[in-house]
Amino acid sequence: LSVGLRIHSVYHISPPPYRFRMLLSLLQCADPAGGSLRPFYFVTTRTFLVGVTLLVAVSVPNFHLLMAFIGSITCMLLVFILPCLFHLILHHKRLSLAGKILDVVLIVVSAAAGGAGVYAAYQELASGK
Repeated sequence: LSVGLRIHSVYHISPPPYRFRMLLSLLQCADPAGGSLRPFYFVTTRTFLVGVTLLVAVSVPNFHLLMAFIGSITCMLLVFILPCLFHLILHHKRLSLAGKILDVVLIVVSAAAGGAGVYAAYQELASGK
């Protein structure tokens, strides 16, 4: 939808709070003060995250069905619904009627497809297959 559109205003995003920057820097293996990379944090953090993911995948029965349920909700929201909704909110004064209708149609169709995916995943979870 945004191909060929010109940006008329620039939005300034402030940096995240220090604690959040510190967490991100640990995940990215960098010192929050802007220092050098720390391989120990990198290896420790990645190993811990992979281990936790492995434990959840092994301990939760029908984990693939749970992931299908969560994916049906989040993927449709993140890929189709929210971008169209934000496009409508941010550019509603400059959009033509056809652009607004296209955004609304994409939201409705995506919500229906996401709802069908959630229903199918819920049915599989409920049946316990």
